[in-house]
Amino acid sequence: MRQTGAVLRLVSSAGANGSPETASGAAPAGSRITVADTRITQDRALVADDHACAGRNARQELLREWMGSHTRILGLWLDRLLEEGDDEDLVSMIHRQYAWLSMMQARMERG
Repeated sequence: MRQTGAVLRLVSSAGANGSPETASGAAPAGSRITVADTRITQDRALVADDHACAGRNARQELLREWMGSHTRILGLWLDRLLEEGDDEDLVSMIHRQYAWLSMMQARMERG
């Protein structure tokens, strides 16, 4: 493996106005990272966090909808099986799935 000798250079906000130091890629002597530079970095991180949070909320909402529709379907089948007097094992299995999904829905709604 060969080392390339790449160097990371800091550019101050004072050189950001197109001065020759910035154009050449070299930071002026004594350059510092300013509060404004830090604030921009923090703002970008907040925007990235907002996007991640929005995606997570969208997935949570889709999961809630999926669980809700499956809970309703299981409830309909459970009622139908009970009315028809179907096998107790099948009714028991459907009832357990219905109860589990109902519990998970309640847990998701609480947060």
